Amino acid sequence: MRDDLTRVLPMVGIVFTILTGIVIVGYLYSRPRGGTIVLPGGITYLGPSPTKAISDK
Repeated sequence: MRDDLTRVLPMVGIVFTILTGIVIVGYLYSRPRGGTIVLPGGITYLGPSPTKAISDK
């Protein structure tokens, strides 16, 4: 049991670190992007104006 735990625990840590990194990179990549939607017929829906984050004061 102890040998299994010492073998699995590093793998869990690596997978957790990779998944956390993917989430952080995805967040940083999508943060500055606007949310425009092109509707059928070529009309662009810009949506509501973005609100400022609390940290952007």
